[in-house]
Amino acid sequence: MRQSGNTTKEYHNVIASCEDIALPVVKLKHASNFTAPCKGIVIEGRCKHCGEFVPGVPAYSTTVSLQSMNTDLRIKVTASEKWGNVAFGLDAGSFHLLSREEKEEKYESVQCVKTWFKLMVQYDLQKNDLFVCIIAMKVLPRKKKFKLS
Repeated sequence: MRQSGNTTKEYHNVIASCEDIALPVVKLKHASNFTAPCKGIVIEGRCKHCGEFVPGVPAYSTTVSLQSMNTDLRIKVTASEKWGNVAFGLDAGSFHLLSREEKEEKYESVQCVKTWFKLMVQYDLQKNDLFVCIIAMKVLPRKKKFKLS
């Protein structure tokens, strides 16, 4: 656990499945790299955060409900670039160009699949705010069924 001032940050490993993905998963952002000064969402050519007129860059940005494989725990987490790249096997720009049917297939392929997630849990005491974000994930192999002869 890391603590700086009024903010506590922890990392947890979880085995879970994606049960629900908030649509759309790709949004136009002012900039998509991690160190960008503004990552506001662009609507009709204007950044909602800073007000600058920009064309926008496609970026994964959504909320995912994770269902624990070991308990009845269900939690909503923020999912971004790393999650989208691993879950769908495409960068956000390529995913954005898919047809509606192709996107639906991608959504179905990641739901209810046993997956390892590394979550960052951040709690701000001053704001009384909890933020949970997927920072890494790996789809776990399915167990092979053996046929007795």
